[in-house]
Amino acid sequence: SWETISPDLTTNNEDLQRQKESGGLTIDNTTAENHCTIFSICESPLNKNIIWVGTDDGNLQVTTDDGEKWRKVSDGIEGLPQGTWVSCVEASSHNPNEAFVTFDGHRTGDMRPHVYHTVDMGRSWTRITTEELYGHAHVIRQDPVNADLLFLGTEKGLFITLDQGLHWARFEENFPQVSVRDIVIQQRENSLVAGTHGRGIIILDDITPLRQLKSEILAEDVTIMSSKAAVLRIPRGGGAAAGNTHFAADNPRSSAVLTYYLKKRHMFGEMKIEIFTPEGELLKTLPGSKRKGMNFVTWSPRLKPPKVAPSPTMNPRTSFAGAMGPNAPEGRYRYVLTKGKKTYEGFVDVAYDKAYPHSKADRKV
Repeated sequence: SWETISPDLTTNNEDLQRQKESGGLTIDNTTAENHCTIFSICESPLNKNIIWVGTDDGNLQVTTDDGEKWRKVSDGIEGLPQGTWVSCVEASSHNPNEAFVTFDGHRTGDMRPHVYHTVDMGRSWTRITTEELYGHAHVIRQDPVNADLLFLGTEKGLFITLDQGLHWARFEENFPQVSVRDIVIQQRENSLVAGTHGRGIIILDDITPLRQLKSEILAEDVTIMSSKAAVLRIPRGGGAAAGNTHFAADNPRSSAVLTYYLKKRHMFGEMKIEIFTPEGELLKTLPGSKRKGMNFVTWSPRLKPPKVAPSPTMNPRTSFAGAMGPNAPEGRYRYVLTKGKKTYEGFVDVAYDKAYPHSKADRKV
């Protein structure tokens, strides 16, 4: 059963509901001509009685008592044309009085991004758009772990701010300049899932490094950040061909990702990463990434390969078996980043997949 918890929250403007007069010979059934409609609803994750509602005719309303009373909070927002479509409302997961809202005016020729922030339940609004933003805004999400980290989807791509909108930057790492219509943060895997118009679904596998980028880290020359653990799995394959309409994404990788931040690009001197076993033995040396900003170096957790005697008649299978070592034992591994004459220490874990068929005791046999 259903219960009505609000009056009409739209403007109910009859001039926007003349579909029979403006829809042509037949009434449009794509909803492109339907106006005075609720477009965005968001319940506060901190208080189920707080509900935000945005409409396609510019109304933004909020209730703090589960629909008993509603308050319109969209009048007089500075810099926002009256009646601009509310494209997304995001209630904060850190402060019950806080919310973020995007407005989309491209249907009336306004291509500017309109993004606003309130900390007093909509009684006042701060515009958080800067010159770095472009493209009309579709969706905004606040990170559930780092309150200052915001993700904004516009007609021109994905934008990120580390300081609640004081500065923005477009995310360009394998992310095209495409219309981003929706964003979901998958909390179990720490992944960001973006729904685009024209390029399908794009997933940022692990946004943990972005969550760690605080002002104090950005001020340091080098910062070792927490690294994503290596997860050992049994490779699986097989299956029949599905034709040219089949799509399959890459399988999860077992490699560890060593992450660090450089304030400036490394220009002179050695740059390398040395990985040590839990017993302190040098296991692997990798070249370091030198670019300014976030750096990611992958490490396949394997021990040193066995020594194979050279022989012109050796079976190729034997030669291949000697090309790589066995999986590294699970545990915590120390690594040292060498940048010129300075060194920095970090740690990375190696673990087995939860679905691994053999128990820890069996693996020790």
